[in-house]
Amino acid sequence: MKHYAIAAVILSIIISSGLQCAELKRISYTPLSDAAKESGQLAIYNNVPESKGRLQLDGYILDYSIPKTVRAYDVVPIKYKLTQPAGYRRAAVEAVAFEDAKKAGDQPLYDMAIPGNMGVKLEYLGSMCADFNNDEYIPLTTDPKTPISPFPPYTRHKFVKSSTIKEAEAIWFKFRITNTGDTIFDPEGLGATLTCGWIRKIGDDGEVEWSSGTENLYERQLEYIYPGESKDVWVHYYSPKFGAYNRGLKEGNYVIGWTLLYKYHKEFNWGINIWHGKDYAYIELPIKVTKEGGNTPVKSTFKIIDNGEKMPGYFDKFEEFMTSFDIHQPSREKTVSEGTVYLQVAPWTKNAVIKLILTDPKRIAVAKAPLKVTDETLQIKYNPDNIMMVDNNGKQEPAILAMAMPGMRSSFQLGPYPEKYLSDEIKEMKKVGINLISSTAGSWWITELDGRKGVELHSASYKYWYDVLMRKEGMKSLGWSLYPPQAIGWADVASVILGRKLEYSKSTTTHGEFAGVDVGDPIMPVVIAAWAIYNYNRWGDFWFRTTDGRMPIEIEDTWGWMRDDINNRYITGPLALQKFRDWVKEKYGTIDKVNDAWNSSYSNFGEIDPEANQGAEGDNMDFWLVYNKKENVFHDWSPAIEDWDI
Repeated sequence: MKHYAIAAVILSIIISSGLQCAELKRISYTPLSDAAKESGQLAIYNNVPESKGRLQLDGYILDYSIPKTVRAYDVVPIKYKLTQPAGYRRAAVEAVAFEDAKKAGDQPLYDMAIPGNMGVKLEYLGSMCADFNNDEYIPLTTDPKTPISPFPPYTRHKFVKSSTIKEAEAIWFKFRITNTGDTIFDPEGLGATLTCGWIRKIGDDGEVEWSSGTENLYERQLEYIYPGESKDVWVHYYSPKFGAYNRGLKEGNYVIGWTLLYKYHKEFNWGINIWHGKDYAYIELPIKVTKEGGNTPVKSTFKIIDNGEKMPGYFDKFEEFMTSFDIHQPSREKTVSEGTVYLQVAPWTKNAVIKLILTDPKRIAVAKAPLKVTDETLQIKYNPDNIMMVDNNGKQEPAILAMAMPGMRSSFQLGPYPEKYLSDEIKEMKKVGINLISSTAGSWWITELDGRKGVELHSASYKYWYDVLMRKEGMKSLGWSLYPPQAIGWADVASVILGRKLEYSKSTTTHGEFAGVDVGDPIMPVVIAAWAIYNYNRWGDFWFRTTDGRMPIEIEDTWGWMRDDINNRYITGPLALQKFRDWVKEKYGTIDKVNDAWNSSYSNFGEIDPEANQGAEGDNMDFWLVYNKKENVFHDWSPAIEDWDI
């Protein structure tokens, strides 16, 4: 009897502990079903033929039913009854619409929304060096018709697997990731895997002199990696300490590494949940860079550092495209719960995969319900009044817009063959129906107009995309000016374009951590216009026009990142602030009407200062204001901030 009593006490403690976890603040994120209910879409699935099934696992029983025929992109109700025995284990009911039946086979697989027994092997495959062809590179000049520069602007050397590497102006390292577990590595959504690279310069005393990451911050695989599959990834480290060699390495000793991360949701942590993820495994190896290079054995270290439970801890319900789940907390007694998981399906969905997942230990049971997906929701009604139309060889098509990042993300950052990556990307865009590009008009090439002669890979890739590929593929682009206009360099080089010195006011930290041009400075429209005209004269032959003859000109990130992951608004400057006060006075007339609209207590318009006493993002971003103090008149989602944003 003592043993039973002790066991009962232990079980009681465990369940109590689980219930304490259950009492922590959790959320239900259900935007898809909320919208489907509001629109009446869910009513389509009342009293329709259904597939029914049962899953049983360690005393848990899941009975479910799902419509047999569904419409593409509909949110589909999957009704279930979960019988849950008393105990300390949590249970999840998950449904996914993306699983590839041929790749999954008969094996029940987890995915990264609720990871299971993850497993991975990381390998180092070798490196490739390149030297810049500075003498052949043709920089842009104040004449926008400067000849097109050869691309890629470097000579590649042979691929080698060695721990001794030749000093070079650009170096790429190749790694391989192999999924050895039972969890599909997703590239997107709430749960996802990603990788990041890092490099450390080692001094003669064995200490770290400096460390850095990669140009892209994160190296993402953009396909699902199923158990047993492998993907190769080029990693390009960024070495800002080396000036012109910042894309390569100089002589010395280094340690390079590559880490697999995953989006971790066991507890709430903004940086881990949304941005960086949690380290799962890594590989590292010492390398030596010499003038001549060499052929020496590679000695790498690989380690998995996180085998813990990974079921999300702060969600009761979650929904996103092709993935949804409910999580049930431990219970002191046997319980029967009825619920509905709402799954949004894709036109290419073949099966809804329904999963019963348990914790402590991790266990899974899976059922695959075949779906017939119809296409009536894919029909498009022609709108003759739509001015956003693209002429595709005489055929009018609604504009389908995608952002391109040929300078910043998707060229040399992906490996030593940017001419292939860029060409493949634009061809893929066209294949899936994209007919209009939004440019990321980075500032990488502006110093070419001011006299820079040598190769700079951002600008070289950017120019190849727009000088060659856009015209070759017959793609249209929105017109662009500059990004963002506050940077002082834009104004200085605009002086070169215009042939006259532009005078402007500087304002502290208006653009990132750097002093910039006051947004309210009268010179700002002149700078924007100078760059828009230059860009048009170079690339305007494929700029988009609306059907009524207008040509939109875009400028990205003029106001900050707003409410996306990094949350900020740039500082504007005193001239812009005064323009805002004048605008408010014109809109409201009196300060009393302002106070009524904003629930404020200003005595005059001069007291209005949206940027005063604001919170900062932190993490070395103290110069970016986040407007998160509810006691301020100007805080996110308030009437005052709406006027400020306008």
